[in-house]
Amino acid sequence: MNEIARPLVYLDSMVFIYSMEGDEATGPPARALLNQLRQRPGAALTSELSLAEVLAPTDRRGRIPTQLKRDYLDLIIWGRWLHIEPVSRPICSRPQISA
Repeated sequence: MNEIARPLVYLDSMVFIYSMEGDEATGPPARALLNQLRQRPGAALTSELSLAEVLAPTDRRGRIPTQLKRDYLDLIIWGRWLHIEPVSRPICSRPQISA
């Protein structure tokens, strides 16, 4: 059987936010999904826009807590299990492929 070469799951920024900052209803399912995808490096992707959204300031002084920023960078970039794609107009207007 051939392995599928392209990522299978697109992750929106909310999955990352729920996994780090979610409550009892949103946190555990988001963490479970991310843990499963970590076992299959290359099976998921997100965009640079998601990275920008999770690193956006969380207070009026324009800061994100240092540890939270590190946690997001560790999860999304340094973990090396997730593809991060640039955002461009052609990508945004490309027809979606459904399985």
